This record gives sequence, C-alpha cells and structure tokens, in this order.
Amino acid sequence: MTLDATDKLKTSAEVYLFPLAAPDLAGLKDRLERLGLVLENSPDLAGVANRYFAIFEREKAYPYILALVCRSGEELRREIAKATAALDEAFATGRAWQSPAGSYFTPQPLGERGEVAFVYPGAFNSYPGLGRELFRRFPDLYHRFNQNCANPDQALAEPLLRWRSLQPLTRSESEQLEAQLVADSSAMMLSGSGFATLFTMLLRQDFGLQPAAAFGYSLGESSMLWALEAWQGIDRGLENISNSPIFRTRLSGPKETIREQWQIPPAQPDEAFWSTYFVLAPVERIKEELCREERVYLTHINTAEEAVISGDSAACRRVIERLNCHSLGRTPSSVLHCKPVRAEYAGLLRIHSYPTHPVPGLRFYSAADYDVLNLEQAGVAAKLSDMACQPVDFPRLVEQVYGDGARLFVELGPGYTCTRWINRILKDKDHLAANVCQKGVDEPVSLARLLAKLVSHRVPLNLNRLYARTESFTGYAGPGGSGLARNLAQWQANAAGLAGVQANFLGGRQQGLGQLRELLSQHMALIGQSVSTQTATERLTVLPGKGHADRVAPPQAARQARTPVLFDERQIEEFATGSVAACFGPRFAEVEGQRVPRIPNGDLKLMSRITALTEPGPGFEGISTITAEYDVPGSPWFYSENAYPFNPYSVFMEIALQPCGFLSAYKGSFLLFPGTDLYFRNLDGQASMLCDIDLRGKTVVTQARLLSTAIFEGTIIQRFEFECSCEGQFFYRGSSAFGFFTREAMLKQVGLDSGKAVLPWLEQTGQNGVRLDLTSPAERARYYRPPSPDKPYYRLSSGRLDLLDEVVLQPGEGRYGQGYIYATRKINPADWFYKCHFYQDAVMPGSLGIEAIFQAMQVFAIEQDLGRHLKSPRFGQIFDHNLAWKYRGQITPDNRQMALEIHLNRVETEKDRVILTGEASLWKDQLRIYEIKQVGLALYEAAN
Repeated sequence: MTLDATDKLKTSAEVYLFPLAAPDLAGLKDRLERLGLVLENSPDLAGVANRYFAIFEREKAYPYILALVCRSGEELRREIAKATAALDEAFATGRAWQSPAGSYFTPQPLGERGEVAFVYPGAFNSYPGLGRELFRRFPDLYHRFNQNCANPDQALAEPLLRWRSLQPLTRSESEQLEAQLVADSSAMMLSGSGFATLFTMLLRQDFGLQPAAAFGYSLGESSMLWALEAWQGIDRGLENISNSPIFRTRLSGPKETIREQWQIPPAQPDEAFWSTYFVLAPVERIKEELCREERVYLTHINTAEEAVISGDSAACRRVIERLNCHSLGRTPSSVLHCKPVRAEYAGLLRIHSYPTHPVPGLRFYSAADYDVLNLEQAGVAAKLSDMACQPVDFPRLVEQVYGDGARLFVELGPGYTCTRWINRILKDKDHLAANVCQKGVDEPVSLARLLAKLVSHRVPLNLNRLYARTESFTGYAGPGGSGLARNLAQWQANAAGLAGVQANFLGGRQQGLGQLRELLSQHMALIGQSVSTQTATERLTVLPGKGHADRVAPPQAARQARTPVLFDERQIEEFATGSVAACFGPRFAEVEGQRVPRIPNGDLKLMSRITALTEPGPGFEGISTITAEYDVPGSPWFYSENAYPFNPYSVFMEIALQPCGFLSAYKGSFLLFPGTDLYFRNLDGQASMLCDIDLRGKTVVTQARLLSTAIFEGTIIQRFEFECSCEGQFFYRGSSAFGFFTREAMLKQVGLDSGKAVLPWLEQTGQNGVRLDLTSPAERARYYRPPSPDKPYYRLSSGRLDLLDEVVLQPGEGRYGQGYIYATRKINPADWFYKCHFYQDAVMPGSLGIEAIFQAMQVFAIEQDLGRHLKSPRFGQIFDHNLAWKYRGQITPDNRQMALEIHLNRVETEKDRVILTGEASLWKDQLRIYEIKQVGLALYEAAN
C-alpha cells in the first residue's frame, strides 16, 4: 500500500455552509431558532443544507445575511447558539462577528459599497499537502487546469508537495522532505503560481466571484497575470522559469550574482555572506540604521512596523542589534528587491516577456510604480523586472488600491500573510481581508469560511456548487502517469460504481424533503421559544479600575466575594497537563493527543481562575484582555523556603506572565499553523515593583492585555502588558513579548551573540576571587542559616529556591568597579522545575534564572556583610525600579551547566537600607542566552 505522507488516516468530513438572510435582528434570530428546531428532527445534514440554501435563494435580497459553517450536526448546534448570543452585540457595535469554526456575520456589508480585489502572495509560501483536499472536493478542477497546462504535475510541484511512502514518515523524515521543498526556489515559485491559478479558477468560474482589481506581493505579480489570464500559455512560463538560471543559481542557491559583485570565493557558504531577516521595528528606524551600512538593503515593507532586510550577514546582525528588536532569519534566502538584482535585468525581462491579453473590467496594479498596469507586452515585462530590482512598499500598494475603490481583499494562494498585513495597514477603515487557504486547514473548510464572509458582505456569488453532491470526473494521464491523474481515474471508477446507489438515495431524499416540509410547517408555530445557550467564555466583563498601592501591606484573609468564573481551576489544570479541548472547547479538538504549548503546572501553576476575557472582534486585531485570580495559600512553599517573609521575584514574574500565556492560547494562537509543532517562549520584558506585599492567604488579581500579534513563516510574536494587584493595591507592573517557534527554529537557536562564544568576564580576564562552594557543609552553615536569632532573614533561600552550587566574588572589580559576581549550577535532568515547566516540554523557567541572579547578589551582600549596620536585615525589592530581561535560549535537561555573572554598578549604603544594582548575563554551557538590565536588590530592616 502506498501512502501520501501528507494524508490523514481518514478523509476530512464534509463542510456545510448555511446562509440565512433576514430584514433585521429579530428575523435572523427567528431563522436561527427554526434551524435549530429542524436540526433536532432531521439527521440528514446535507438535506437540511440543500433545503436552507433554496430558502436563502428566495430571501437573499434581505439586507442582512448570517452564514454558518459546520462539519456536523453537533457543530451546527453550537454555531447556532454562538450566533444567537453574538448578534445583539454585533448590531449594537456595528462590528462583525466570527466564530472559530468560520461562521460569520457583519451588520455593515461592503459588497454594494466597494469593489473586490484579488491579492496574490509572494512566491515562497507553498507547503507539503497543499491541494490535497481541494482535488478531492473539486476533482474536475484539475482537469480544467490540465486543459491549459500540458504538465500540471510540474506546475504544481506535485512530487515535492505529495510525498509517497510505504509507511507514514517519521517527524525527522517529514522535516527533511519539507526542507527540500523550501530549498527548491523554482518548485516554490511554480507551485505558488500554479495554485494561485487554481484558486482563481475556482472562485471565478465555480462561484462567480468577479474582482475589479488585482495586485500581488513581490513575485505574486507574475501569479496574478497567469491566474487572471492576462498571460496565457503557462507551459512557456514553466519552461522559462525551469530553464533560467535566475532563480536556480544567480539570485538563489549559490547566489552567483552577489559572489561576482562582492568577489566572494566559491568555497564560502551562502549564509556566511548573505542573509535575510524579518524585522519587527518601525520602518523609519530601520531606514535610519541602514544608512550606516553599505551592504544591507530594505527589500520589503510589509507594514509600518514589520519589514524585511537582506544583505551582508554580519552587517544585518549589526543593524538588528542596534535596533534592539525582534527578528527572524529566513532560510533559504534569495536576492530580490535590491540594487544588486539590477545586474540580472536582461534575464528578468526574458522570464517576464509573454504576449498579453486584455481582461475587461479588471485593473492590474504593480509595485513598480504603484499604479494601474498597462497590459502591453514590453511594458509589462519592464514593470515586473523593475519591481524585482527595487524595494516593495506593500502598504503603499494597498492604500492605492483602497483609494481607487476596493474594500474586499481576497488572498489567492498559499497562506494568509497578505491578509494579515492588509488588516494591519487598513486598521479601522471599512474593509474585509480574507484568505482562501492556509497550512493545516483543509481547503474546503477554508473556502467555506471565505465564502461565509463574502456572502455576509453581500458580494454577488453563485453558491450552487456547494450544494451539488455529484461531480463530473474526468481522468488524465500525462507523461509517465500523473499521481493526481491516477487518483482522479480511481475516483471516476468509484463514482460509476456508486451511480445506482446515488439514484436510490436521491429518491429517498425527495421523499424525506417532503416530510421535512411538513415538519417545518409544524415548527412555524413554535417561534418564541429561544435558543439561549451561551458559553461562559463569550461573556464580556469590564476590567476593574486602577488604584494606588502602599509600600507594604500586611496579610489578610482571602476575600469571599467572587466575580463570575469563566475558567475554573479544574479547567486551568486541564490546559496545563490534560485535555486542551476540555479547557477551551471543541475548537481545540483537532490538537487532542498532540504536544501543544502549555502553562506551568504543579508548584509553578499560579492561577486559580479566569474571571474576565474581552476581545474586540475575531482574529488578532485590536487589544484583547484577561483577568486572572490566584488564591495564595496561607503558607505557600515559596514563602517558607524563601529567605525573607515576602514573595521571591520569580513568583511575581510567574503570577504576571502566566495569564499572558493563557490568553494567547484562548485566542487560538497555536492553531494558526495546524499540524505544526510550536513551542511557546518568553522573549523579553520589563517590569517594576511598586511595593512589597505579603500575599499569604490573599487573592492576587492579574490583568493582562494582548497588544499586538505578528505572524510570519511558522513564527508568532505577541506583545503584552500586565499589572498585578491585591485588594486594590497594585504591586507589580510591566510588559513582555512572547513567541511561538517551530521545533526546527528551536534547534537552531544561536543565543544573544549570533552563535559566537562570548566568555564570562572572569574567564576573559583570568582573575581570581573569593570562591565559595555552596554545597559544602561549612558554606551551607554560613550562608543558609541565620547568623544569630535576632537576624533570622540574613541568609539564602533553601529548598526549591536554592539555585546555585558555586560562587566567585570579586569586590571592587567588574566593568564598573563596584564588584563582580560569577556563579554556576550543575544541571540535573531530575530538577524539580522540569516537571512543572512545561508538560511535554521540559525547560527551566526564565524566572528562576533571574532568581538565581538575585541569589548570587545575596551571597555578595552576606559575604561583604553589607547589612551589618541594620539590627535585623532582610532582603527585598527596590520600589519603582525597572528591571529588563531578554531571553534568547533556554536551559533543557540535556544541558550540563548554568553559569551567570553580575557586574555591579551601584552598591550604596543608607541609614535604613542597602541598594545593589547591576547588569547580568546567563549562559547555558558555552552559549550566552539571558541578559538582565538593572537587576536590583535591597536590604531593609525586617521590622520595616
């Protein structure tokens, strides 16, 4: 038996679209109620869908259309309940509503007020399995494509997209084959254009969607011209791209163009002299930094806050370091949209020179001059070649098309990057941006979701194809026998065998529809009964207002009054270690049994309930918020094992950051790349302590806000703000960034210094210092026990907060001459925190790395007896002092050692306190992965 390695074990269920039209809110609710009643008495979901489509065809002139998307009767019931609950708010706010399943409603349709624009993504977005379900649902689409293309398998890169194996591939084998696809620039370009053409054919020919405008992102302009038949005879295009060295050796692969211009020797690896990075920073700042480099180019402006730079590898890294921003390297990288490409202009003209054909009623746009393209052969070839040699300003192009009247943007091609950027660019302007497919979502499902949006916006469509359950099967056998064609031939044979069964079925259906008609009549009298199901997660609760905190608050009993609970402790525990669907609902059923990003569990799970969640609308635009509560036990382990009677800093961080992870998961962040193994990591942040507060026996409230989400090529970067309070007193406030990364990206981490070995200062200088073995009995007696009964807190933390093995102290040394501290800890795979952080993803919490830095500073303070003038010294936080952290790696059970250093820049003794601040770094083995700015520690009188 031969398996397609991208296939699932079973074919995806049919997807159904239920458009409901009505004159007003009451009418929509009435139709939802009737549909629910019919569903209770009819197991034939396809029959109900056909019947309701016939009703819609008669009523579609009504001003409001709600479209429900489902794959089963049970899911349809849930969609009915969600829509019923959401319609009031949609009408009240004027904002569109969308469910995770894809159901959609807008009270302000744009179809009669604006034009449709087709958007074609760049050339490198294809992925394994692309088109698998598309051809199963619309098999004749392949035949129609074949009529215009003699070798469809080549045009669709079928051997690389549909791997063959006698048994399911292992993860490493799948990753290796996917890497082969990504590395083949020609295959990526051909398949991107090929599927853009297929999706265009499907929407225009099958569903009657007619655009008034079209534009592409980068090389997507070529896809646009082929797909919309301004260029015809795609076989010639395939031949030119396949035979031309432009995208095989000149601008990709060995990048001969750059090697010749920069005199790079042939033996030097590509990545050593040319790199491409996605950069998350204001474009104007990027331009300022590029003025300082000769060989770094701004190649793509995606949004005002996201761009792509390419050029000399070392120079690119310098730019990113000066920008101090998040970035992601793109591999493999090609040379495009920059000055060196001009050397290949003649070759670009050749692969862009084809006879052009008029397309009445359709405007084509190009980033060559951000205007309408004149469809004349030589002019088109010159424009597209010019575009390839200069930067792409996508916001400028989008704004031009919008200014000319487009309001509905449909992305035709693999992925949804353009959709996301358009939403960012147009922000609150009236518009719709939607995509036709994305990785991990079956094409019929993503198509139904797109059609739901368009029909609700009252865009003219022909939906008959969705309700015709029989297809015309025509096989094709190209040279050598096409794999897709063989499948189609088999489907044709199967269809012939089922013809008799289908005839009997249709006869039975006709009888059933007659019975259904009687049933509908009976249920007409039942209007007035309501469908009132509403999940707790859909309620909106206003966040409490801010208050002011005193410096120290005594412990009090936990408050008894509770706000409504959206997620209780049992559900939170399910997310931490159990069933994600049991926590968040059926939308997450697709990841059951898979490893997914989690929040900490066990001793590190510091949330008891979620009491509020707000979202401005579907997707990730706007600011979403969460309110979480944590009931601190009367005697928690982190108090009893801490050296002083307040929270350790790591616990403050965990209380603040865990709700951010929960909110990210609730919004479905790791579902954006279905089938991709994503890992959730904190990247950086900054926070201030407002006061030390005794939290024992009290309830902590954390309010977090998701400010932005950037998505590109298997990576998601999200920014949050947070603040923590207890009984109205705010004690901790800050912001942080998190990222989702693929397993491959995690394995390629290069730390803070781009993979270079940067040694600790102690090893660089070779100086000696006071060396303390904290595991020895003598040092444990000195540093872990109080020096006297009247100084019970002048010691180090124990138990789970004992994080160091050895410390080296150099008073009066370091970069600032205030003191230097170096410390190490041997990594034990059995360390307690690996079980808690995270389930199926063991990694040391970054907060504990920072806690270890605090502990090293405490060793310095005790060894130097900095608290000698205090009657009973205790350690504590510095108020209104901002600590900033940056993580570029993590410590896993297979690492051998953690090392850290602190360069103290302030050691100040005052009458009633001592202040220590410094700059810190942390290593795993030989790689520097943490950088902490202005870490601060204080010694106070315990009585104060």
